[in-house]
Amino acid sequence: MGEGGAVATDATPLKRILESFRDWGRDCFCPPGHDDTCGRRFEWQLGTLPRGYDHKYTYSHRGYNLKITEMQAAVGWHKWPDLKEFIALRQGNFDLLRRD
Repeated sequence: MGEGGAVATDATPLKRILESFRDWGRDCFCPPGHDDTCGRRFEWQLGTLPRGYDHKYTYSHRGYNLKITEMQAAVGWHKWPDLKEFIALRQGNFDLLRRD
């Protein structure tokens, strides 16, 4: 998709971790424009921060800005039918490199 790839999962805990890395290491999983999805946005006690500090603005680890552009998404959508072939090729490369 230009400079990287994509990650897909149907495991909710893993999805939240991946999205946190994508969003600069942010703790909050409320989507942009939708406040208090978790129902506890102002109820957390986070370390030494005051009780009720908005966790939407806390960051627990290093993350990255990995949101794709519309152009990258279009390229990814176009390449989606080739995904199984890409996976097989990468698996073959991995197996080749792993040989003794």
